[in-house]
Amino acid sequence: YESMIRMALKDPNQPAVVLAMSLTHYSGGGVEAYMTALGQKYGLPVISIHKGLNSIIGNSYSFDGSGACWCSSDGLHPSLAGHKLYAKLIGYGVKTILDKNADSQMSIPTPTHSDRYETMKLYQRGNSLITVTGFDTNSQTFVSPTGKCHQVSGQGGWKLNGGTGTLTMTTNAKAVFVLYCANQYDGSNGTINATVSGGHTGSVSQNIVNNLKGESGWGQVCAVPVLTENTSANCTITVSFAGIGQLIGIAVAA
Repeated sequence: YESMIRMALKDPNQPAVVLAMSLTHYSGGGVEAYMTALGQKYGLPVISIHKGLNSIIGNSYSFDGSGACWCSSDGLHPSLAGHKLYAKLIGYGVKTILDKNADSQMSIPTPTHSDRYETMKLYQRGNSLITVTGFDTNSQTFVSPTGKCHQVSGQGGWKLNGGTGTLTMTTNAKAVFVLYCANQYDGSNGTINATVSGGHTGSVSQNIVNNLKGESGWGQVCAVPVLTENTSANCTITVSFAGIGQLIGIAVAA
């Protein structure tokens, strides 16, 4: 998250950067506290739905006398009414920010964690650096705005319906992640084996349903770290997948 902030601040087009915290039942927890602290560190406007609405909605999930519920049936995310309220709060926050004069110059502080991910790039199907064997050539993976994985035509990832598929690429790298879809409800099951060799070395073996985060596997995107170094070196990255499932791509920071 900090790397995304730093990438935006270093953009030559000098965009205005605002941090907006999403509205869920978990708002105000550890993740938002971490993100808010980064906003304060970088001197950025932070729009906190939790801080702005919690005194109104509390734990009742209702924000007015009509009984309209801000929360959807999953008990976590906004309903239609909740999204409307969310939009009003963000609109007010943006209008408030626009009343302020822009900073003439900003000094970007030293990162709290690491700057190794600032150059991260996602390599997917169609990239000339990747050699592909074994994957289904007629199905490709993309990620919808809801974070779930689907099969469509066009550039994206790779699908495997049994057997073994392999991706190989050689490039400069200091951090490497393999992205895949974890979905226990569509018959997906299998193991990813990824290695980095050359200037740096690293390896990981991961079942695509029982992922590192311990999630339930409803179709979300998961990222498995294969390499995390502080300096870049020329490396060969090999990703082998055996089973049924979908790989999204290889993320590399050089």
